[in-house]
Amino acid sequence: MHSDLSLIKNSALKGIFSLVGLAAVNFLLLPGICLLNLSDASNAEPSVPVSKDNNPKTLLLVWALKGREPPGCWEYFRISGCTITGDRRRYNEADGVLMRHWDVVHKFPQARFRVHFYNHLKEYIKIDIFGSAGTILPEGKGSVVKMIRRYRFYLAFENSQHTDYITEKLWNAVRGGAIPVVLGPSRKNYERFLPPEAFIHVDDFNTVQELAQYLLKVKDSPSLITMHLSWRKDYSLYFATWDEYYCTVCKVVRMRKGKIDVVKNLTAWFYS
Repeated sequence: MHSDLSLIKNSALKGIFSLVGLAAVNFLLLPGICLLNLSDASNAEPSVPVSKDNNPKTLLLVWALKGREPPGCWEYFRISGCTITGDRRRYNEADGVLMRHWDVVHKFPQARFRVHFYNHLKEYIKIDIFGSAGTILPEGKGSVVKMIRRYRFYLAFENSQHTDYITEKLWNAVRGGAIPVVLGPSRKNYERFLPPEAFIHVDDFNTVQELAQYLLKVKDSPSLITMHLSWRKDYSLYFATWDEYYCTVCKVVRMRKGKIDVVKNLTAWFYS
């Protein structure tokens, strides 16, 4: 979206990451389901070797893992050499620390942008709201997806526009058979996970009104509906459990064992 709405730019994250004084521990942030690896950052210095570890096991501390037994990575996922723990007392011996996005940042200023966008879009098309701000959904697993099955489109608007910040909103739409209308990171970022025709990105239009006009056009066009949904014949969805994510992250830490990356400007990395 380019002309009538501009993305909120700010440097509100300054100081938020002051807790990342990590000694020699690799720090990984898992936003939703996607791993942000510091080695991908354009402002990261080349990896440098550190002292070799003779311990064949890799220990991953999952910050939010509480109240239950950690997964057995080999037993369930055939990932060897990995131990998962939620015991924060083992921080100093851990090879990596995994934190989900809500463990680090609770509110993004950009959350106001999606509300602003919605308020503008509803001037042109009728939008049904569910949840605390609208119709209350029945309790129980699957109620959101069941509701989405009644609709042609689903507004998968993220509360943050940052690389790889793509949450269950997108996948709920896909599972429910609707065409996702996405607001979040760039179209290119979404295309890492779905074919380009599988979703409608708000940035494809110069104005909110143009987006609304396109949605109305698609609604009444069998050929356009088919174009946006036909990809489903060639793809299927795979939903991993959190335990599998933890073990996969541990595998990545294990592969990078003996190397560290230095990011001097964490705010610049986060917005990159």
